[in-house]
Amino acid sequence: STATGQYEGATQTANLLPVAFGITPPELRESVVNKIVENIRAKDNHLTTGFLGTKYLLPILSEYGHHELAYKIATQTTYPSWGYMVAQGATTMWELWNSDTERPEGMNSRNHFAYGSIGEWFFGYLAGIRPVFEEPGFKKSIIAPLPAKDLPWAQASLNTPYGKLASRWEQNDGVMRLDVTVPTNCLAEVRLPKLGKSKVVIKEANSIIYDGKQKTRKQGIKFLKENNTAVILEVGGGSYLFSIQ
Repeated sequence: STATGQYEGATQTANLLPVAFGITPPELRESVVNKIVENIRAKDNHLTTGFLGTKYLLPILSEYGHHELAYKIATQTTYPSWGYMVAQGATTMWELWNSDTERPEGMNSRNHFAYGSIGEWFFGYLAGIRPVFEEPGFKKSIIAPLPAKDLPWAQASLNTPYGKLASRWEQNDGVMRLDVTVPTNCLAEVRLPKLGKSKVVIKEANSIIYDGKQKTRKQGIKFLKENNTAVILEVGGGSYLFSIQ
């Protein structure tokens, strides 16, 4: 409804799915996501999604500028949350957010991977490794890490058909370091976050490659563009150590 700015039902999932599937008109997507955020805040930073909506919740929040809220949901320890399962002693993932109390004798698995979709967010948004679907098998990839304020580091890697693809970042005292490994004969679009700063200086190894304007290119590194939140480079196969401050 244009009057309410959200979809019938006004639930997190009712608003999430049209945005995720591209049904929501582009000019209305941000306002619908804001309604999702309002709902989450009203639930004291908790999700209310089930099998259909949970997969899209954290990625959509991170994509639309609410990454810190996504991180809060991912690290919640009270019901309903992944952390609640851990707090109750779970060593596998439950079918229900409340599998500890709801119909334990019925259809209520204690080893059910539906909510394992959070793994996509860990890889694709926190560590930042994402596929480029037009280049199968990670022939080309996107490295777009999004640090969270009180998390000191994150890392992820996978063995592609071409070799190891890896991303590891750490942050300390306003400086972020990103270690990237790209397989030989492959490309990666590296999106270096500006960390909320109006101006950043970016180095690779000990050489400045960006200080508010495009610098001299280093071999294997190509400046693509920048926007309000990131400086975007293209790199070839190899290992790179970036610092952003």
